Amino acid sequence: MRFSFLLYFFIITCHCQVIAQSVVSGKVLNNLGKPLPLATVKLINQMESQLVNSKVVDNNGQYTFENLPNGSYLLIATLVGYGPDSLSILCPLEPTRVYNLKLFPKTIFLDSITIERARPLKIQQQLDRKSIDVSESSLTAGTSILELLQQIPGIVNTTNGISIAGKGKPEIMIDGKNFYSSDVMQAISDLSASNVLKVEIIENPGAKYDASGGGIINIITKKKQDNVGTKGDLSLTSGVGLYNKKQTEYDRIFYRLNPSIALYHKTMRTMTYGNYSFYQRSQFEKTDFDRIVKNNRFIQNNFNPGLVKSHSVKLGLDFDLDSKNTIGGVFNVFFRTADRSLTNTTNQYSIYSGGLLGGFSTSNNTSYDRRDFSGNFYWEHTFKNNLDNVILNIDYGKFNSDNYSSIINIDRSNAKNIKEQSIENPVKLWAMKIDYTKFFNKNSRLESGAKVSIVKINNMLDFKQEGILDGPNSGNYIFNETVNSFYLMVTHELSSWQMQAGLRGEHSITKGVSHDLEILDLNYFQLFPSFSISRPIAKDFKLNLQYSRRINRPNYNQQSPFVQYLDSLTFMRGNPFIRPEILNEIKLSLNYRTQPFISIGLIDKQNAIIQNAPHQEGNFTYTSPENLSKFKNVLIEVYVPLSLNKRITGYLANQFIYNYFKSNYLLGLYENSKWNYQSYLSLDYKITKKTGINLSGFYLTNSLNEFLLLKHTGMLNLGIQQKVLKGRGKISLATNDIFNTYRINGTLQYQDINFHINRIQDTRNVRFTFTYNFGSNKTHKDRERVESIDNERKRLPYE
Repeated sequence: MRFSFLLYFFIITCHCQVIAQSVVSGKVLNNLGKPLPLATVKLINQMESQLVNSKVVDNNGQYTFENLPNGSYLLIATLVGYGPDSLSILCPLEPTRVYNLKLFPKTIFLDSITIERARPLKIQQQLDRKSIDVSESSLTAGTSILELLQQIPGIVNTTNGISIAGKGKPEIMIDGKNFYSSDVMQAISDLSASNVLKVEIIENPGAKYDASGGGIINIITKKKQDNVGTKGDLSLTSGVGLYNKKQTEYDRIFYRLNPSIALYHKTMRTMTYGNYSFYQRSQFEKTDFDRIVKNNRFIQNNFNPGLVKSHSVKLGLDFDLDSKNTIGGVFNVFFRTADRSLTNTTNQYSIYSGGLLGGFSTSNNTSYDRRDFSGNFYWEHTFKNNLDNVILNIDYGKFNSDNYSSIINIDRSNAKNIKEQSIENPVKLWAMKIDYTKFFNKNSRLESGAKVSIVKINNMLDFKQEGILDGPNSGNYIFNETVNSFYLMVTHELSSWQMQAGLRGEHSITKGVSHDLEILDLNYFQLFPSFSISRPIAKDFKLNLQYSRRINRPNYNQQSPFVQYLDSLTFMRGNPFIRPEILNEIKLSLNYRTQPFISIGLIDKQNAIIQNAPHQEGNFTYTSPENLSKFKNVLIEVYVPLSLNKRITGYLANQFIYNYFKSNYLLGLYENSKWNYQSYLSLDYKITKKTGINLSGFYLTNSLNEFLLLKHTGMLNLGIQQKVLKGRGKISLATNDIFNTYRINGTLQYQDINFHINRIQDTRNVRFTFTYNFGSNKTHKDRERVESIDNERKRLPYE
């Protein structure tokens, strides 16, 4: 495999061919069709919202952009006294088309009716992804990345974190690079969202992306600048939870503190960047269980407050060796400490008389320590035609996670039982990937690549009862996984049709050893086809059909056989015997201009992974990951743009979701299904040029989450933002979950397992944020090189 990888690298780096490039030209006209001299036309790369070029039109209103590589672009024309106009284009272009832009005066009077130009919406539909711009929203200020994602349409909030409807947990990427962690959901709950520019949801990833994962969420940060010089951002957030202490019986104030700084420096040949963020938050989780076990009823009340502190550092460099070669790298550091003090009260009642039979209390004090290091090196070569390119990425990551728990159980006679649990979870990861893009002509291109990734884990658990090591419940679990993959993907445009087809092959070798016994040994090769067909069917409307086959491999924590106690009667256990699930999806969508409109998707899973499959052993209830034989999902989406007037814009996203489960489980048949509805609302009200209000929220009806029937829930958020210091500063005041309505309230009934759960968290809070942008605004006109594909989009080390 290593020899073939190097041979592949040698062949493609020796190939070169010169082909034609696209030219975009047109005029900027007024509402009467006459030229508008002095208007400015900007060319934006839509994939990364980066400025490619900017020109002032001549006296005839004419503009021209030459030598454009294939891709998706946005033309924006502006002129003082006129509203802007924009037009999306896709290169390669129609040979004879002229792209005229029309500007209207900001206000036009027609028979006493005032027509004003509306601002563009912040959600866009691209060929393979939805893109949501969050950079100007006051509601993202001071939030964590997880809190931000919970407000994004298309993302479903679950008991396990977040998911893309019907797909399971998504792969998380930051700036096109996989975000690796031993517990991704925990990590993004502690990372600040202050530097996030936009969020991309890739529901049906093509062949060049890894086949594993329930879709992809790509978080784009504010990394690049177009001007030579130094720039930076300063941000400071302070927040507090809003609760009635008498009603909730909470004994403390819950707060957050989040200062951060980001610096960018650009010269003619280099781009250096870095950011640092400190995140401190006190938080809580209150969970009540009502369980029926045979003739007994257990009512358990858990209160779990905690304090989290994290430091996040990112340093990066891009360096142009010459006009055809660029090298660079990124280094990330993440430190996290946390302490939680769970208190539990359990009372046991007779289900016949209702009388109290007994009870006990439990305290679980847990400390967490985490240290993550990762780095990436890349080399990019562009061939003579400025289109064909090859990119090499090499990555290494080392992730260490330790936690210690002391569990003390006290019964009504004051007898104590003490358990101690210490877990070390070191993870090492290596990856190397090469990608090659070849343009045959302006209508066709071939993308290919190969990748190898290696993961090594050595989990160690010490479990003690009354200070004595419990051998059967202690030990180590060694996990090794190697995945070798390749892909081919062809894109072709024929008349008004756009077609993309790909094939990815992955060879996986997985081994697991526990207590010196091999309990996991998998060696398999699978092919994953995908295709997409797109065609305009009317003015401003485009129809798109997509299909993909994917695999969801269990994550490392799911395969670890260890036990994690919630309280003395409730715990979670890993499952080293869990197998990957296979997912087939087909989706038909109708888009309006660059925005999503209507879509319907069908998902069929075989060997579906269930995160929290229930078990009952005596008085103990626990969950573990398990495979169910069948899962089907139907997702219907309807997006409604809202443009009430010039000042109020937004969107309403509607999802109609159907989930169906069927499998033999615990010597019985589990079969359940349910439709539910989820809606997202986002409104922006521009009071003045410097002041704006943001309103957002979501509502979820009763739903089925694996075995759990959940009651309806939702939240409403409100924020206000004021620009200060000549536009360089911003002050934001935001409140999440204004009415404190978000909670997880559900019931599970299967065979002899019967329990109810009610969980609330510190979702209602108010945050004050100040941000300041500083640095040079001067432009160096000598550096106007147009790259074939934006650097960040190209440097996808292991998509």
